[in-house]
Amino acid sequence: MTKTGVVFCTAILISCVSGDDGMDDGVDCDLSAVVSVSVSVVSTDGTPVDEAVVTYTVDGGEELTADCIDGVCFLGYELAGEFSITASYDWTSNDGCCWANDSETQVVTVIKGECHVETQSVTIALDTDVTCVDQGDTGDCLP
Repeated sequence: MTKTGVVFCTAILISCVSGDDGMDDGVDCDLSAVVSVSVSVVSTDGTPVDEAVVTYTVDGGEELTADCIDGVCFLGYELAGEFSITASYDWTSNDGCCWANDSETQVVTVIKGECHVETQSVTIALDTDVTCVDQGDTGDCLP
């Protein structure tokens, strides 16, 4: 089972156990697990960057890699705290004469609501413009 699957299942179990104290406090919480942070990674022109790698820590803990689909990443389920999020893009042509790379970090705080965390949405823009050097007569990269 993946880390995400374990976190998801654990979040549901915690919601079931900790939310029912036998008292009717007027709050009707459900058993869903809410994502803590949703991150969209785009280029400077707004195009999704599917090849980006997104890592994050919560309250300075272990660095984790986000699950991403089509430039949208989901970070943790029912986790509250300070999220330090880094999106990175690194591409190099086969001949090594062209490349693009960028990395940006954002910090957001997720708070725990009465039943679930309050999901934060973040957009990180990366510069994916390609830089190339000239190739000489031999096909080697020239400065």
